[in-house]
Amino acid sequence: MCLNLTKKLLPISLLISFLVGCYEDNSNITINMSNSSEQEATAKESEESMEEEESQESEEEEVTENQEEESEENEEEQNDYVDDITNLLVTYWNGDQEIFAAMDLSDNSFVDLAVLEGVVTLSAGQSTFDSETHRYIIGTNLGITIVDAQNGNILETIPNELNMKGLEYDSASNQIFGSYWNGNQEIFATLDLSDKSFDDLAVLEGVVTLSAGQSTFDSETHRYIIGTNLGITIVDAQNGNILETIPNELNMKGLEYDSASNQIFGSYWNGNQEIFATLDLSDKSFDDLAVLEGVVTLSAGQSTFDSETHRYIVGTNLGITIVDTQNGNILETIPNELNMKGFEFNLN
Repeated sequence: MCLNLTKKLLPISLLISFLVGCYEDNSNITINMSNSSEQEATAKESEESMEEEESQESEEEEVTENQEEESEENEEEQNDYVDDITNLLVTYWNGDQEIFAAMDLSDNSFVDLAVLEGVVTLSAGQSTFDSETHRYIIGTNLGITIVDAQNGNILETIPNELNMKGLEYDSASNQIFGSYWNGNQEIFATLDLSDKSFDDLAVLEGVVTLSAGQSTFDSETHRYIIGTNLGITIVDAQNGNILETIPNELNMKGLEYDSASNQIFGSYWNGNQEIFATLDLSDKSFDDLAVLEGVVTLSAGQSTFDSETHRYIVGTNLGITIVDTQNGNILETIPNELNMKGFEFNLN
């Protein structure tokens, strides 16, 4: 009987063993499925996180691109401002920094172009302009500072250990003309902007003092004109020789040369009024054109000339005074509360 029972129970034992194995397999399947679901959820969360990061990066890139485009547009607008309109280029101190700016004389608006980094003082009346390459050149505490007039950035500063003054730029030679005192004599010299070299041309015989900022240049016949203790001294810029000196008993100042008429424009105080006058270089004659009504003081060396529309621009006690050089009448005076200086006219 026992043998038969054992034979009958054997299949049941196997069945139980099989069922236990199935349970374990099912448990593993459940665990594996659970792990798989968790992995899928983690992968999905990771994918969503990556998508969010990519979206955020895309938004940041778009903001950066927009900022860059806006910056480029602003720079283009500034360049267009300088390129497309008649401008008076100036600088002024805002209380903390020297600012390079441009004024539109059609509506008397102005725009700040840039800070002149490191500039804290200017040499009175020591500015000149290269209209071909838009370089504004001015004497500063740093030296001879060259500014890109289209954006106000300083291109370079050339040390001016000689204290060269009476700066006048000549586009034909890419040189600046001026003079300096060597301790015994006034030397007429050039500064070549190609290689930054100074070159002495000649001694200005008899010259011991210069009128601050009282220089102008005739680019057609290479005549450098400056107020000195001798009078109005005219120098051959090609060799430094003095061509002639015209007595300046009137103490005419604010000298600006006009090649069309071969005249020098300026003004002088007659004891009661400021008179706008001309000096004809053909016959050395002075001619009074008009009284500059209300003008009692001039800013030393702060004048420039628009040869196209015959406008003489000068800093006065009234502001920035614009004169019609054909008759001496004041066209307008623009208030100059910012004390803008370093006037250079830019006609594009």
